[in-house]
Amino acid sequence: TGDIEQQYTDAVVPEFSEEFMGRKTRDRFKDGTLTFYRYYSSKGIPVGCVVRCDKDINGDKVKSFAQFSYDWIKKRWNASWSGDGKPLYNLQEIVSRPDVPVMVVEGEKTAEAAKLLFPEYVVTTSCMGSASPRSSNWSCLSGRDVIIARDNDLTGSRYARSLNDILTKQGVKSISGLSPLRLGSYTIVDGKPTKREHETPEKYDLADSLADGWTAIS
Repeated sequence: TGDIEQQYTDAVVPEFSEEFMGRKTRDRFKDGTLTFYRYYSSKGIPVGCVVRCDKDINGDKVKSFAQFSYDWIKKRWNASWSGDGKPLYNLQEIVSRPDVPVMVVEGEKTAEAAKLLFPEYVVTTSCMGSASPRSSNWSCLSGRDVIIARDNDLTGSRYARSLNDILTKQGVKSISGLSPLRLGSYTIVDGKPTKREHETPEKYDLADSLADGWTAIS
């Protein structure tokens, strides 16, 4: 976490909430369902937040995002989060469970679902998932066993390839993959995995697995 740790060690940072979003973002997200994905330093200090907005527009599900970061000099939340070296999602748990394998997924929503499905792993993702993996600081995974659980699409494949390159250079202990077809080929019917009638849907991820009825003991 390097520079971020140095900047935030002694800071008293307010937890990000809707009151810090600003008028333009509030107007853009009006009538939507908001989810806050907060990022912290390894010491538990808030450093950034990704806000997801889900809307139903004329029957279509539409999602949009906004990123925020804390300016420790001006002591305020900014409606942007640029630059490299962003902490990984769920960084505190990565640090506090050093002997546990780490599962990397694509996006914060999927990370939250994967936590429920795979409690034996620490789950993380880069800020905004596949959008910019190289802007995150992956050094905390050096020496760790890593499982990449990509989405079922071309973007997911590209993300996995980028992660393989990044993680190899960071000196991780091992890299393995969890194919989206592993769970996506089935749904849960009466508590049991049942073969899906059709192909695994495009963009399928572990959040979809959770919605399909999969649990940690399925």
